[in-house]
Amino acid sequence: MATVYASFTRAGASGEIDNVPVFASPMRTEAITSSGTSAPGALTAARKDTVTIYCATALYATVGPAQVAAAANGIYIPANVQVTIATAVGDKVAVIDA
Repeated sequence: MATVYASFTRAGASGEIDNVPVFASPMRTEAITSSGTSAPGALTAARKDTVTIYCATALYATVGPAQVAAAANGIYIPANVQVTIATAVGDKVAVIDA
């Protein structure tokens, strides 16, 4: 069991310095408790959102409208590594311990 942080934010907004792409508001983060069974998040993606997932332990994550996380259908995220994933409107995160 571990706490997984899933941060939804809009990507691709132009920054004030040299128009470098940055994340933009609104930004939302949820904490999901992972375990040996799939644990769904509650937040849903809005238009142009990405989700950045981070955990201190290794896990599998999947993103979609009604996902069930498993090793067979998820992306492996090593411990202490954050991964940013594109989303579609209405997508949610589900995670499971690796």
